[in-house]
Amino acid sequence: AGMNFPDMAAHVKRVQEKGFKYMLWYSVPFVGEESANFARLKGKLLPVSCAGGWVSNAAQIAWYPPQLNVRALRNIPLPPSERYDPGVGRSRALLTVGGMFWPPNCLGVDAFLRDVWPRVRTVHPDLEFWIAGKEPSADYLSRWTATDGVKCLGFVDDLEDLYARALAAVVPIDRGGGTCIKAREPLVLSRVCIATEFGARGFTANDRTGNGLLVYRDADEFLAHLERVLDEPWRAEAEKDAKRYADGNLSFDAFTKELEDCIRS
Repeated sequence: AGMNFPDMAAHVKRVQEKGFKYMLWYSVPFVGEESANFARLKGKLLPVSCAGGWVSNAAQIAWYPPQLNVRALRNIPLPPSERYDPGVGRSRALLTVGGMFWPPNCLGVDAFLRDVWPRVRTVHPDLEFWIAGKEPSADYLSRWTATDGVKCLGFVDDLEDLYARALAAVVPIDRGGGTCIKAREPLVLSRVCIATEFGARGFTANDRTGNGLLVYRDADEFLAHLERVLDEPWRAEAEKDAKRYADGNLSFDAFTKELEDCIRS
């Protein structure tokens, strides 16, 4: 903003004096909890003269003065295509998806394969772990492909096919910014998602039950969730719950309704 408006506050004031509401997008990487700006700007991101705003992480609403109309505007993935069929035959595989050139993704996968996957293979030696995402480093690729049951798929043209064939999705990240879209994508595609506490950021306490999302903190919790996923009747019901939640909360219609409600209030 500083490049285009030497005095941003004055610009906003002029716009508001004309009877308009001003929408300002402040990019997450510059003000996330791990950024240098966080402590300096906490509680100051929206002036009281603003009509309101949105955050993708509902827990962050508490950062703002109570008189502001701040809403949770969920990060939504693309909807499934018309050809997507969640009822195709399943493989005995868990799936993780993400660009492996991004450090939080590759570090999360590496930690999962070190701390959780050996326990899984001990109990279920027939299970596979599919890693979909381009450009892991040569070091990661060498280590991961040498791990029993792991398949590194690289860039995949048809992610829907992978989701359809997988038993569930895994989101093992423990760092990064914003809210993790890959914890939402499986729900839209009627798949259970097993995520770290960090990967499940942005879901409220109410959102974490009855919607196909399972949160784990260690290998023991992951294994407990996995046993539920391997129970076909339980998994079938959880996938229905995921679809219902996604239709009501992660659809474009739900997104636009929340947007309109805030603007009109």
